[in-house]
Amino acid sequence: MKNNHQNSFPFIANKKHIYNKLIDKSISGVDLGWGFMEFELHSGLFHGDTKVDGLTEFDSKKIKLEMSLSDLDARETIIHELYHCMLEGLGLDERNFDGTRMFLTNEQLVVGLSKQSAIINKLNPGLFSLLYNV
Repeated sequence: MKNNHQNSFPFIANKKHIYNKLIDKSISGVDLGWGFMEFELHSGLFHGDTKVDGLTEFDSKKIKLEMSLSDLDARETIIHELYHCMLEGLGLDERNFDGTRMFLTNEQLVVGLSKQSAIINKLNPGLFSLLYNV
């Protein structure tokens, strides 16, 4: 008989799930250079009235992750939230523009995100290799 939590939370039964890999490697969050964001697992994660898979809260320095995600969805969500952090590091968070349009060239955005990726990778040895080695 399967534990009901195994159906609701795939990472409990799957030792190769990214959440378990992060725990096994003692990776509790991500060093951004300008701050540390702690990973938190949540059941039934909402942003306002909307159910979400992940949520980055800069004020509390938390990256909140939904526990019910498959391994692949959890990996994509962590990467998605890391990109929010990278954009914050570039000054392109939603507080610094009107939310309707950013006036950047594709090259400017790619250069900025590439540099942010390199910094995060250097400060967090092993994080990207865990995320991209499925």
